[in-house]
Amino acid sequence: MSKNSSDVTTLDDAPDVADTKATAAAKKASAQEASKELVEGSTKKDRILLKINAGEGEEGRSAVFLSADGKNVHIPRGEFHEVDAIFGLLLEGMVYTIYENVNGEMVPRSVPRYGYIIKPVA
Repeated sequence: MSKNSSDVTTLDDAPDVADTKATAAAKKASAQEASKELVEGSTKKDRILLKINAGEGEEGRSAVFLSADGKNVHIPRGEFHEVDAIFGLLLEGMVYTIYENVNGEMVPRSVPRYGYIIKPVA
C-alpha cells in the first residue's frame, strides 16, 4: 500500500480475501469459545438476587422473559428474585447502541436494555 496520500490505491493493494475470511472465522470462533466459558463457568449452584427496574409504559411494568441453558424465567419488575447467575450474565450482554451528537460528530454509545441490580445471595 502506498504511503503517499496522493498515490492511487489499486485492487492489488487490497488484502487477500481468503486471509480476511480466515481472520473473521477465527474472531467468531474466539467469541463463541469465550461465551461458552461464561455459560459453563456459571453452575446451577451459583445464585444471585436480581431486581429488574420498572420502566415507562405498560411494557416497562411487565415481567421480563429470560432463557438460558434450557431454563426459562419470567422475572417480575421492581422486586428481588433469586435466580441462576447466568441470567445476570444475559442482562449484562443485552445492550443497544444510541448515537449522540458531540461537537457535530455522531458518537455511538452502548446502553443497557434493562435497568437492573444484582446482589449476592446471603
